[in-house]
Amino acid sequence: MRKTTTTVVIAAVLGAVAATQAATIHVDAANCPGPGDGSVRDPYCSIQTAIDNAVDTDEVVVAAGTYNESINFNGKAITVRSTDPTDPSVVVRTIIDGTGFFHVVQCVSGEGAGTILSGFVITGGNANGGGFPDNSGAGMYNDSSSPTVTNCTFSGNTAVSGGGGMLNIRGTPTISNCAFSENMADGGGGMLNANNSPTITNCTFAGNTAVDGGGGMLNSEGTPTISYCTFIGNTGGPFGGGGMHNFDNSGTISNCTLIGNTATGGGGGMFNQGSSPTVSNSAVCANTPDQISGPFIDGGGILISLFCPPPQPLPCEGDLDGDGVVGINDFLDLLAAWGPCK
Repeated sequence: MRKTTTTVVIAAVLGAVAATQAATIHVDAANCPGPGDGSVRDPYCSIQTAIDNAVDTDEVVVAAGTYNESINFNGKAITVRSTDPTDPSVVVRTIIDGTGFFHVVQCVSGEGAGTILSGFVITGGNANGGGFPDNSGAGMYNDSSSPTVTNCTFSGNTAVSGGGGMLNIRGTPTISNCAFSENMADGGGGMLNANNSPTITNCTFAGNTAVDGGGGMLNSEGTPTISYCTFIGNTGGPFGGGGMHNFDNSGTISNCTLIGNTATGGGGGMFNQGSSPTVSNSAVCANTPDQISGPFIDGGGILISLFCPPPQPLPCEGDLDGDGVVGINDFLDLLAAWGPCK
């Protein structure tokens, strides 16, 4: 009798463990079964269908292709990723195109760090609705949520209000190794962070536009932590801040580069209004009409200049062709370039 009871208990425990093991769910629009009887199918045709059928800790792996849809994590602690988020050639071919939707990706149900988006191009979001939130967060809209976003590119998204590429509000999301390019909004063309404390690491903001202010990024009423990021060629309007606009916040900016950004309202590189962010080990140069407008705390190691530093000199100054030897070819190169500089 005791042996039978023990066997039943062990079986029940093993069954519970098996039930909690994470599953891998596949999405492949090019090779999915297609319409059926409603039963669970793998691979799925759409990312959202896979999310709907996933449970916490599951992993949704998406094959390369273009998925014309909008996705919502619905509060689930799951990973949604491309087949190899660390391979740029895979990421560029795994596209979520939200054309026709206000938001391409949404986390609005209290998602935490266990909700992971990795290895996609997010494009086509058009937040042109008549009011909030349908007028903001075109590429990704995170509200009262703290997802983890890695190895993604947000490009070609437009919001009539804030956050063309991404809107983060009332949360602590973690964003790393991402690119924000050619996005547009009234404020925060690349990203708008409002009343939250995101951690943003090793990201690039390039060619984003804000009609009003914060071409690359607009931070409002929060404490963002921004490190090892590059802001280049972003454009801000009369509110200022081509690369970044900080409004009533006290975040930290370290090991960042803000170069070649413009704003009609000043602060080509950075505009600080009612804010004193701590800036350290960063270069702010070649921005128009100025580099930094408004107060900030100098954390040390800052380069602020109208001109960016020149490239590092060759290991041997006379070695013009870089072959490690100062010889006749270097002399001929010099003669070929003889004359006034153009």
